[in-house]
Amino acid sequence: MKHIAGVVIVSMGSALLAGAMIGDTKEQPAAPSSVFSRFSGTAKVNATSLRVEIKDWQLVRTPQGIRIPVTGFHLVQLTSGKVDTEIAGRREHRKAGDFWTVAAGETMIVHFPPHSQAAKIKTIAINR
Repeated sequence: MKHIAGVVIVSMGSALLAGAMIGDTKEQPAAPSSVFSRFSGTAKVNATSLRVEIKDWQLVRTPQGIRIPVTGFHLVQLTSGKVDTEIAGRREHRKAGDFWTVAAGETMIVHFPPHSQAAKIKTIAINR
């Protein structure tokens, strides 16, 4: 029951945020609804230090899409929902369970296909 109440509160807040954003005439991608950092630290691989971050993202449909801030190389998994991703100008449809990568320096924008309202993704970012 607590999970349902949380989903309702997040959905209502997202709807209010989306309504406020519709009034804005700029068509720029929105920020994610919520981000949970699962791990952030340094790993040593053959005497090379790498910064690793693991995050869970909860996304709610917006008219202009959602820009996922990408720093470094990303491995991404869609854990629930259906989305269309735009990476380096190329758009691809994704379904729950799909994995893909985002190269360092590229941007990723998540769009929702018709009848899709929310999704969850997990990212693993690796930086030098």
